[in-house]
Amino acid sequence: MRSASPVPLCETADPRAIPGTQCRAATPLRGAPEYLAAEIAYAAQAEGALHLDDVLTRRTRISIETAHRGAETAAHAAAVMGDALGWDAAVRAREVEHYLARVEAERQSQKMPDDLTADAARLGVPDVRGYAADRGTDLFEVEL
Repeated sequence: MRSASPVPLCETADPRAIPGTQCRAATPLRGAPEYLAAEIAYAAQAEGALHLDDVLTRRTRISIETAHRGAETAAHAAAVMGDALGWDAAVRAREVEHYLARVEAERQSQKMPDDLTADAARLGVPDVRGYAADRGTDLFEVEL
């Protein structure tokens, strides 16, 4: 489900224009301080990223640049994406849960003795994409 409206990261269009303006966009991400909240929001608002997995693995590459693979960053990034996209608490929780399951499956795949079993372990996590909630619609309200 989506909340009523996205929450702005800054109180002005250009926080640099007014000295002392508070802007959450300039906040470093927990667990990946070389990235800013603004990068997550930008991925969601301007690049069309709809899922936490996409942002942490492809848009920022936090999943391969940190030892924790983005697990320590997931909740903070989901909060930023949730504010940008209007996610409610259930969507935020689902995105974090899916991402952490993906990370764990990836770790397990690296312990497998061969490529076939490694792929099976990695691909065992359900895909978070495709939920009707991602499109802001109810499946029973969609006209085919």
